[in-house]
Parts: sequence; structure tokens; C-alpha cells
Amino acid sequence: MDEGRLGKVLFSTAPWRSRFRQQRHTAAAPPPPVEERPPGVGLEPFAVKPEEPAPEGVAQLRVVRKRIGGEIVFGVSGSCCCSRLPFHAPPEHGRPGLALATLMARDAKAGGVAPAETLHAMRAWSESKGPLVRWLNRLRGHHPDLHLVIWDDTDFDIPWELLWLRPSPADGVAGGWLGAEVSVSRRTTLDSEYARPMDDLRCEGEIVGYVDEADAHIAADLILLQEFGLRRFPTLRGLLGHLEQAGLPLAMVYVACHGEYATEGFRYRLGGVPLGELSGHILTRLTDAGGLVFLNACHSGRLIIEERFNDQTLRGFVKVFLASGAAGLIGTTGAVGTHTAKEVARSILEHLRRDPDTPVPQALRDYRRALVPAGLPPIDDIEANRRLLRTLYTFMYVYYGSPQTTVAFEAGAP
Repeated sequence: MDEGRLGKVLFSTAPWRSRFRQQRHTAAAPPPPVEERPPGVGLEPFAVKPEEPAPEGVAQLRVVRKRIGGEIVFGVSGSCCCSRLPFHAPPEHGRPGLALATLMARDAKAGGVAPAETLHAMRAWSESKGPLVRWLNRLRGHHPDLHLVIWDDTDFDIPWELLWLRPSPADGVAGGWLGAEVSVSRRTTLDSEYARPMDDLRCEGEIVGYVDEADAHIAADLILLQEFGLRRFPTLRGLLGHLEQAGLPLAMVYVACHGEYATEGFRYRLGGVPLGELSGHILTRLTDAGGLVFLNACHSGRLIIEERFNDQTLRGFVKVFLASGAAGLIGTTGAVGTHTAKEVARSILEHLRRDPDTPVPQALRDYRRALVPAGLPPIDDIEANRRLLRTLYTFMYVYYGSPQTTVAFEAGAP
């Protein structure tokens, strides 16, 4: 992919070599335990731990790295109010080559394949995840509006939202992609006393952000954000400097810019700012005010392990914001087409403005669901691949945070 947020998506898998839309980049991460509070409406605060039951209708899936016979694999376990998924890490749980950032790369040399092939591959990979799929289907049958929290402490870039759930007549559920059937919230371990609990978190107040006006495609986001009363900063560093100061409550922090991915913290950049400069920093305003963070930039939702530190610790822009106290974060797991990036932002934000009681991950689920095709076309169907490109881009948007985070927007400029 081109280093900036824009780059032409060229799939070279014959016979449908053709140009697609331009690209952009994005990222995200989670929070732990909390004090008890008096009973109230909705979710009670809870820590996401495999050994602890979750509230009614909320399931937890834990994903960890494990060494088996000299090979690094991932192990999974799960819990819900009504059942558990025992820990298992079979050899077929090795690191899959299914990162959407690679599959959606611009040419075959970089691993890029047709969108239809990606979906067929995800369905084939899901076949070996029988215990997990059966457990999730039982939960779907028992909880019609299931919330799934995926606590993933690996750097495997697994596109969990594209896990294929085969039909289960016994459970009364149809087949479908996880992220379109279930409200999914991602988490990862945070060593921070400022991270927020899994709770009913209401974001309301000011909207602050940075939009890269040097790129005309990205600058178009300003038209949308001005409708929401954006307080705009001319540079990302200026916005981050503002967030380091205490302040009033926040509804949202919005960032639209280029993103550049690397597994080394000083090469992994958001708006030109290296991750290495931000790791470990606490953005005090988020600690005080919370807020939803929307990083509408390529690769912004990815997590890395820096080999030179040799500490097996995940790092990413997601963790910077969530460790500071953000109530939730939307980021991307690869380079997303510019047109789709604007479309996703408008759709999600307008959904939340229309219904401020809709949790953020549910709004994202509903958006994905509306774009999922009825069936899978042949991998060389050119027109079908054109349509599926938009669908796959939307699955690259992931949410980190509480499954019950909501946002109350006020229309108009402040």
C-alpha cells in the first residue's frame, strides 16, 4: 500500500485486474476493573476476566498466545452468564495469514486477493473453529441481542468480525459473519489505572478533532463534522497537546488523516506522529472526560509487538487512547478506500445522533449487516468483487471498549 492514506487499490488476481478506489489508514484498544456502584439501569460495571461470569447477554472470548511444541499458536476460552467455552489451543490455531490489511493490499505480490476470495477463505478457515462456532451459535440462540467482548492479546491480526457462523437449526440461528450478526467489542490488556470499566458509559459534551486539510479527499470530512459542532485543531500534535490538559466532558475525539503501518513504534505513524512518541503518555482530558475516539485513518486499530523490546507487550494507538480513559474507540485494521471512509463516518455518526441510546458497537454491527451479500459469488466475478470491496472495507472498522458505550451529539456549532 502507498505510505500515505491514499493509494490506488489494484487487485492483480486474474482475470479481473482492475482499478478501484483510493485508500486511507486507522487504529484502537481497551480498559479493566472498577468500583462497585449502586444498582441502576443497564449493565453493571464488570471486569473482563475468563474466570468471572459476565452480565446477562454479554459473552467474553479470551484470545492468548501460547507455545505448543515450539510453535506459537493462539488459544481461546469463553464465558457467558449461561455457559463456558473451555480453553483450547490446538495446532491448527497457528498464526493465520488472514490480516485484512494484507488481503486488501494493492497487488498479488503484497498478498492482495479478490474480495470474494477473502470471504471464501474466511469461511474455510472458520471450519476448523468448530467448538468456538458451536458455542457462539448456542449463545445466539439463547440471547437474541448478544454482546460479544473479544479480549485478544495477540498480534495475529485475526479478523474476528469475519468469523463465519454456519447455520444451526438446533439453535434456531441462520448462518452469517460474526460482526454482522453480533455486537462485537474488542479489548486488550491495559496496565493503566485510568482505563474505564466495562460499564454503561455515556459520552456527551464537546467534539474535538483533527482533519488533514492538505488532502482534499480527507478534508471532505470537515463538511460532516461541522454539522456536529467540531472544534478543530490545525495539527494532530495540537489536538494531542489539548488532550493532555484537563477539561470538560467530551462526546467525541475525531481524527481523519494518513496512517502508516509498521511493526516498529517510530515507523508506525498517525498523521505523521509516531506511536513511539505517544506510548505511555496519558491524555488527561480523556481521563477526566471520557468520550468516544474515532480514528478514521488507515491501520489505526492495529496492535504491534516490538521485537527489540523483547517483552511480548502489545502497543498501538488504540492503547494510548484507551489507557488514558476513552470510553470507546473506532479504528481500522488496514487501508480503507477514501469514499468508504467518509461513508462509514457519516452512517455511524448519523445513526448515533438519531438514536443516542444505541451502543456504538451495535451501530457498527447494523451498518455491516446492511452491506452483507446474500451469498458468496465466484472469486472471478468482476462485478461482484467490485460490490464486495465496499463490504470488506466496512469490516475493517473495529470497535474497542465497553459494549454499552453510547454518544449524545448536539447538532450545530458550539
